Amino acid sequence: MTVPPAHSASGSAVIDGIDVDAVAAAVRACSDVSGLDGGPFSGVASYLPGRKVEGIVVRDGRVIVQVRSRWGFRHRNWPS
Repeated sequence: MTVPPAHSASGSAVIDGIDVDAVAAAVRACSDVSGLDGGPFSGVASYLPGRKVEGIVVRDGRVIVQVRSRWGFRHRNWPS
């Protein structure tokens, strides 16, 4: 999924003081994350003017993030 920058013409990406585009970019930058996931029926999504950001919800003073992770990753500090 491609998300327009926060300052795009489609509107603000700030919900309750949280920039959901910035959160999405930070989560996608994690090496073990393959992408954000909205779940069944896009239940985990932020609806913005003209678009939605799946995998992130700002609600009740919390930021909920749902991701898909990569398989086969082995942390270098984990025992063999």
